[in-house]
Amino acid sequence: MNVALKSLISVGTVCFLSAPALAFDPDDLERLRSTNACQRCNLEGADLSGLNLANADLTDATLIDADLNGSILTDADFTDADLTQASLREAQLQNANFTRAVLLLANLVGANLDGALLSEASLGSAQLRLASLRNADLSYALLGRSNLRGVDLEGANLQGAKLTFTNLRYANLSQSDLSAANLVGANLYRARLDGANLQTANLSGAVLRNVLFLDANLNRAVLSAASLSESNLSGVSLTGAIGLGADLTDVNLSGAGMNLSNFSGANFENADLSRAVLSSAKLIGANFTTADLNNAYLHGADLTGALFFDATLYQADLTEAIAIGANFSYADLTNGSLRDTDLTDAVLTGAIVPAIALP
Repeated sequence: MNVALKSLISVGTVCFLSAPALAFDPDDLERLRSTNACQRCNLEGADLSGLNLANADLTDATLIDADLNGSILTDADFTDADLTQASLREAQLQNANFTRAVLLLANLVGANLDGALLSEASLGSAQLRLASLRNADLSYALLGRSNLRGVDLEGANLQGAKLTFTNLRYANLSQSDLSAANLVGANLYRARLDGANLQTANLSGAVLRNVLFLDANLNRAVLSAASLSESNLSGVSLTGAIGLGADLTDVNLSGAGMNLSNFSGANFENADLSRAVLSSAKLIGANFTTADLNNAYLHGADLTGALFFDATLYQADLTEAIAIGANFSYADLTNGSLRDTDLTDAVLTGAIVPAIALP
């Protein structure tokens, strides 16, 4: 065989080996186009962009790396389908069913998923920026490390969902159900959580700065080491919540219900706790420097070692509170109640204290 022929064969072999394999089944693609149904079919890498596939049945289908950008998929059924790394940018997915579907690393930027069913779906590291998921069902969905920046999740069901280290900056979660959700390390900077149900949710280490929590339910939620500075929690219910070492500087907690909570070691510097209910709360070593505790109810609270430097506690009720070693230097307790309060080793330098509390 001459050299030229050998070279030609070699080049042809290389080209053949390097040619991309056809991942999807052409027959399956044709079946979908003609019947709008393709259960358990192989559409891996298929180009379905811009198609009208409303009400399509793609149950248990393989759509890995498929292109569905801009497609109309309203009311489509993707139950148990595999859409790993699929692209659904700006797709219309209202009321679509993704129950138990795999959407790992999927691109859903700008997609409309209002009313969609995503219960138990796997969306780890998915891109959902600016998507709309109003009233969607994401209960027990896996969304760890997903990008949900600016997403509209108003009224969504996220009960028991895993949202660890998720980006939820500027997201709208008002009226959503996040009960028992795992939000450890999540970033919710400037998110809206007004009226949200966060009962028993785990927000340990989460970034919750400048968040609106009005009328939210945080009963028995875990907020340990979370950052909530400058957030609005006015009137919020935090009964039994745990916030060990949490940062609550400049937070508005006026009228909040925090009875039976444990915020030991938390920083409430310059926070507004006026009219807050902290009965039987554990606030050991907490920092209330320059905080507003006017008319706060601290009956039976454990304030051991807490710092109230220059704090205002006008008409605050500390009846039967434990304030051993607490520092009230320059605090104003005018008209406050210190009946049966344990002030052993407490520091009262420059404080304005009711006469009944003086030795």
